[in-house]
Amino acid sequence: MLNRYGALFTKALSKPARIVCFKALQELKLKWMGATGAWQRFSSKTAQNFAVISTGIEPLLLVSERPVLSGVQRNQLKSLAHNVRTSNFSLLGNPVPELTSCNFNTDWRYGKEWQPQYYKKYNFYEQKSEPYDVKFPWELSRLHYLVPVLACQWYEGGDSETLIWIYQLLYRWRDENPLAYSVNWYAMEASMRIVNLAMMLDFVSLLAREAANDLSNELGRLEKLLIIMLKEHGYFVWHNREFTDIRGNHFTANITALFLAAVTLERRDYRQKKWLDYSLRWLDKEILLQFLPDGVNFEKSCGYHKLVLELFLISAIARERYGVPFSEEATERLVAAAKFSDALTGPDNLVANFGDNDDAVALPLNFNNARSHGAVVELARSFFDANIGTVMFKEEERLSSLFLLGKCRTTLVAQNTHELLYFPAGGYAIVRNQAKGFFFIVDIGEVGMRGKGGHGHNDLLSFELFIDGEPIVIDPGCSGYTSDLDKKSLYRSTANHSTVQVFGEEIARFGGHWMISNDAVPIEVSVFKDLEKITIRAGHNGYNRIASGSTVFRQFDINPSLQEVLICDEISVPVDDTSIQWNFPIGKQVIAQQSANELLLGVKSSVRISSDLPLALNESFYSCGYGQEEIGRTISISTSALAGKHLYHFNLSKTKG
Repeated sequence: MLNRYGALFTKALSKPARIVCFKALQELKLKWMGATGAWQRFSSKTAQNFAVISTGIEPLLLVSERPVLSGVQRNQLKSLAHNVRTSNFSLLGNPVPELTSCNFNTDWRYGKEWQPQYYKKYNFYEQKSEPYDVKFPWELSRLHYLVPVLACQWYEGGDSETLIWIYQLLYRWRDENPLAYSVNWYAMEASMRIVNLAMMLDFVSLLAREAANDLSNELGRLEKLLIIMLKEHGYFVWHNREFTDIRGNHFTANITALFLAAVTLERRDYRQKKWLDYSLRWLDKEILLQFLPDGVNFEKSCGYHKLVLELFLISAIARERYGVPFSEEATERLVAAAKFSDALTGPDNLVANFGDNDDAVALPLNFNNARSHGAVVELARSFFDANIGTVMFKEEERLSSLFLLGKCRTTLVAQNTHELLYFPAGGYAIVRNQAKGFFFIVDIGEVGMRGKGGHGHNDLLSFELFIDGEPIVIDPGCSGYTSDLDKKSLYRSTANHSTVQVFGEEIARFGGHWMISNDAVPIEVSVFKDLEKITIRAGHNGYNRIASGSTVFRQFDINPSLQEVLICDEISVPVDDTSIQWNFPIGKQVIAQQSANELLLGVKSSVRISSDLPLALNESFYSCGYGQEEIGRTISISTSALAGKHLYHFNLSKTKG
């Protein structure tokens, strides 16, 4: 206990005074609310004092008229709704339990149940004998999978059996999770639920406008329950705002949720002006804080970039309909963010795997492919009526645009030439040729979150590469957070990425479970294009803290037409017998060793990897999404260097013929 309070005291000393005051007052009030039964009184009062709800209220997030869906889109929606209704789908890569009887407070994979108690008493960061994870009951309790079921009800025509099933599930969730007294009451989780509850309420309102009399009772009960839950969730988020000096995706979810809850409830004669005013005061500011001028989210995580962009786009749609649109500057930043999402997309229509990724979705009409940014890019293209990016996404990715806006942009013309996409503020350079299936991305930016780390990894100078549409070098991602704390550290470590490790040390020191020190600051970054050849060079002095005078520089010479990447690493060390290590994760790629210094990879075509040094193959883990882990392989290279400057070369190229 003393260690815990000591850590909190040390953390407080690093924060601005206004943040310390806000947090202290917030904690005192929450303790008082827990001790005096304030949560229970609010919940009871909300359920009892319920006025009759009028039907026909215009939706906030959805279009009022049914959109025109293609056969593919309609089948996708019906299939997803059916699979949810029959509990035949997965969350976080794992089949869900039977929804009619599941325990919402359990990681069903291991049977780990979190007993009901005041939400402030839970501790998720603990060593454990089994890798159970609170993210699983949290994800199940976000309830986003109910949105496509209601969307299908509206589009295809409602039936009482399904509406009763939805009502019973929501009623049981609320009964098993009394306000502030279960593991599922966490500010981020309540915020994400608000987004989904608001969307569900929109669909119920649309159904109520035209439903037959035999559905009116079911819709009325469902509408009442959704409004009660929205009030409780808004009340909880308001008192648990995750406000701090460097705010990220959690605060984005808080203010988006407060805005949606305030406006949705205001239309039903329940006004919470403080929620509305607070969210309006912060939304524009947070867009400009969290998205850098070139559109890259400052947390340096591809997955969280998508989530934050989805949340802000939802806010943008709702704000425009409410009559208070975003500023021009904030709007331009969102367009830039959508362009970066497009740029991150490789030949498999999935984005690069840099940083943490918890598979979160705020656009749930197609929630089963979280590593695709297609839905949010298509929504941005339609909302801003702009040509954003060049990737042609699948038809299913337009469902959100069609249901939220009633339209989608004209299909883009396929790109037949290579693109250089450089994001200097965010620290990424991307080279791709979509016609050839060539994709290269490298991290040449700071650690993320203004030097705090957050959801970023120790991946400076690491890269991903596709040749002929096949993944050659991958980023291993991150398989979980609290399930295995040691494994979480491994996944964000230097050794787990395709960069350079010197002295057997991290390029930047870890601080706790989330922070990364700002040791490895990029230096001498340059990006040049000369006809078919593109040269990217960058370095850092992160190892200077270990031995003064240590530097690492890496140069990539890229020819997307030939599908070739040449790497030259220039490493300066001041002491003899310095260990230097490289790891190039390749996943499950088929591989054959030609010689000590040369490997051939690939199925559709051969890709040669060669080096000045011997190449070894080691078994390694990688993750394509949260809660998912597979065994693959890594190409490993190591050497010992004398004091001085050294050059090491690697060639990754498509073989001829």
